[in-house]
Amino acid sequence: MAINDILQKISAEAEKKAAFMKQVASSEIKKIQEEATAKAEFRKTEIEGKIEVQSISIIKKSKTLAKMVGRSQSLKEKREVIDGAYEEVEKELNALDSSEYSKLVTAMLKHVAKSLPKGNLTVPAERRVLTEDAVSKAGAEFHIKEETGSFKGGFIVVSGKVEINLSFPYLVQNIVRPATEIEVAKILFP
Repeated sequence: MAINDILQKISAEAEKKAAFMKQVASSEIKKIQEEATAKAEFRKTEIEGKIEVQSISIIKKSKTLAKMVGRSQSLKEKREVIDGAYEEVEKELNALDSSEYSKLVTAMLKHVAKSLPKGNLTVPAERRVLTEDAVSKAGAEFHIKEETGSFKGGFIVVSGKVEINLSFPYLVQNIVRPATEIEVAKILFP
């Protein structure tokens, strides 16, 4: 055998081995690419699933927040309507004619005189004469102070360390409203 024949045989075997290695490498590359594609597809599906779950969660949270904001706004508007109703009550008390005002204040003074027989009254300046008349009708020993109140109706009585506020704003907001607000809300918003 000549060297050429040996070299050709070695070369042929090297080419066969190279072709085989190329085929194996190509097969491995294809297998790796298929695995990578499968992993990428799985990861893509997984990410899309997470995005969908997160999207649903965000939508639910947004709807809940929108409902809360809506309820809050509705409650605010209802509160304003209720506030307006009590402001109307105070306006109506302040708008009582002289006769009705005198009757009301006389009854209030008689009631106060049961637990506080004498004291000093602070009254609105424009209702001073009517209140003096009511004091005499009530038969109570109340003295009307020169100092007047900034409120429009009712009175504040002070005897020693005791002060009883029966001004219309105080009565409406602190006596009438707490006792009637639930019923008023039921009537206004059935």
